[in-house]
Formats: sequence, structure tokens, C-alpha cells
Amino acid sequence: MVEAFVLITCEESHEEKIIEELTGINEILTTNRVKGPYNILVKIKGETFDTIIKTITSEIKTIDKIQYTLTLKVKHNT
Repeated sequence: MVEAFVLITCEESHEEKIIEELTGINEILTTNRVKGPYNILVKIKGETFDTIIKTITSEIKTIDKIQYTLTLKVKHNT
């Protein structure tokens, strides 16, 4: 299992609606509102990093009012 954080920039005042839509995506573990250049922080899981990217492009980026995403792959120390 692979995990990543996705930072999301969206149009102001649409955060709550976007978070509602994000919680309907099975691969998303957590969603949080944040302050700064990004509005929402999402933790996501997938079988591979490629499956995470597919979820981001086909489900997250298609949500109305999302302007930009930045994906950070989690590297677990083993």
C-alpha cells in the first residue's frame, strides 16, 4: 500500500462543498482544511503510486472549483 498527501487550491468559499465530495472517494483517508496557499489537505492511499495518480486525475481534479493540486508521496522508513 502506498500513501500520499494532496494539497488542493480551490476557489474561496467552496471548501466545504469540495470536502463533501472528497469524502465520497474511497481511497481518501482524511481531509483537512488548511490555511496558506492551499485550502485543503488530503491523505490518500492506493495499491501503487500510479493508482493514486489515476484517482487524483480522474476523481479529485474533476471536482468543480478545484484550481490546482500538489501531490507529495509518503516515504515510509523501513
